[in-house]
Formats: sequence, C-alpha cells, structure tokens
Amino acid sequence: MHELEQMRLSVKEMELLMERGNDERIELESRIMLLKSEAEELQKELNKYTELKHSLLEDESEKEELRKQVVLLKDDLKKAVDALSSMEKKIKNGATLDADEATSETSTPVPCGSTEAANLKEKIKLLEVAPPAEDEAPNLGLSEEERNSHEDSSTTSKISDANNSTSTSINSSTTNDTGYLDELKNEMALLRERNESMEAELKEMQGRYSELSLKFAEVEGERQQLVMRVRYLKNAKKRS
Repeated sequence: MHELEQMRLSVKEMELLMERGNDERIELESRIMLLKSEAEELQKELNKYTELKHSLLEDESEKEELRKQVVLLKDDLKKAVDALSSMEKKIKNGATLDADEATSETSTPVPCGSTEAANLKEKIKLLEVAPPAEDEAPNLGLSEEERNSHEDSSTTSKISDANNSTSTSINSSTTNDTGYLDELKNEMALLRERNESMEAELKEMQGRYSELSLKFAEVEGERQQLVMRVRYLKNAKKRS
C-alpha cells in the first residue's frame, strides 16, 4: 500500500515535470519565433542600409562627374569669351583701317603704285596721242575743252568703279566677320545656357545627397538599436 502511494506520487511528479517541460518548450519556441522575426526585420533593414549606401556612392560619383562637366563648360565659355573679344578687336581695327584706306583712295583718285591707276594713265596718254576711232567721230566737232571734259568724265567713272569695287570688297569682308561674330555669340549663349543647366542639376544632386545622408543616419540608428535588441534576446535565452 505504501509502495503504491509512492508510485502515484512519482507519477504525479513526472507529469508535473513533463508539463513544466512542455511549458518551457513552448516558451522557447515562442522566443525562437520572435528572434527569427526580429532577425528578418534586421535583415530587411540591413538590405535597405546596403541599398542606401550604394545609392549614396552612385550619387557621389554622379555629382563628381557633374562637377567635372561644369569645370569643362566654364573653360569652354572662357575660351569663347576670349575668342569673341579678340574677334571684336580685329573687326574694329579692320574697320578703322579700311575706312582710312577708303578715305585715302577717295581723296587721291589715282594713288601711286596702283596697277589699275597706271593702266588708266596709259589709256589717257593713248587717247591724247592716237587719232579718234570711227565710234569717236562725233567728238571731232567738239572743242578741245569739251573733249578733255569728256575724257575726264570717262576717267573719273572708271576710278569711281574701282573705288566702288574696293568698297564692296570691304563691306563683304565686314559682313563675313560680322557673321562669324554672330556665330560666336550664339555659341557662347548656348554654352552659358548649358552651364546654368548643369549648375542647377548639380544643386539638385547636392540636395538629394543631403536627404540621403539624413536617411542613412536614421537607418544606421535603427540598425544599431536592432542589433542591441537581438543581443539582449540572445543573452536572455542563454540565461534561461
């Protein structure tokens, strides 16, 4: 009878131990599930952290490339401005020189050393020496003064044509220079516009970089908190 009572007590103790073991097992399983869930959350945060870091590196590289392009654009713009200034000086100097030459030619109709003027002089001498041709027969009835006036008019007309040709050449040269100057101005305007666009894009990149840096700091803080929490749970599991 006494032995039977002891056996019953032993069975109850075993049942209590088994029940306690089951409770501990269930609690451990719950903790394990919680740890797994937190580990998954931590992994997601780490993935975000990695992606954010990669995005920051890409933005930094893109920003550096934009800086280089801005520097190159500024150099091109400076070269265009220098070329434009040089061309303006050349055009001004050329216009002054051409105006002086045109004034000189106007005041001295037949300059010394001019091939065309020399040819005109030879023709005048031939007209003075040679007899009149058939098509000049109507001039025989004119006085010497009238003939000289007619010849002077002819000579003046030829010299005027030569001056007009020179003036046309000067105007053509000035027009070409002006066209090139306009082309340079247009190119410089395009460079300035592109430079402003690049600077605006660079500022936008800097703003994005600042936002990403703040977000990166927030994610890093959350990651540190999760790491500390996981360590705490692991230590609690070991103590239990």
